[in-house]
Amino acid sequence: MKTINYPDPRLPEMTQQDLEWMKRECQKAYNFISIHTEYLISYPTAERMYEWLRHFEEYLFGESKFRPRKAIVKFSPIISIKSLYPEYQRSKKNAIKHLTSTMKREMQILLEECKTLTKPIVRPYDVGDDYIS
Repeated sequence: MKTINYPDPRLPEMTQQDLEWMKRECQKAYNFISIHTEYLISYPTAERMYEWLRHFEEYLFGESKFRPRKAIVKFSPIISIKSLYPEYQRSKKNAIKHLTSTMKREMQILLEECKTLTKPIVRPYDVGDDYIS
């Protein structure tokens, strides 16, 4: 609330230095919460390792410089919301539920297709005998 200048009298007064410290700490937490161990070891591609290393670099040094990368962009088929309008008129809740499930299904298809664009750099789950979950 403080960082977006949304006043709330219940919040304590803070210096800019306090706010910057909190932002850094939140970023550190996000960096390590957002990439789960299972994500890395289940399909250890160079891209996943690079993503984790970038987060770790940011943790150690306070910043990470983006390096040039190649990207492949894929799109799902167009989802027409116009066709959902009659259903929307009958039941907004059902129409939205139908739309979100369709979007989720299409995104999952894209994720699975894109997963095959890169290969693991080591065998999945080949983490050594000392790995303790």
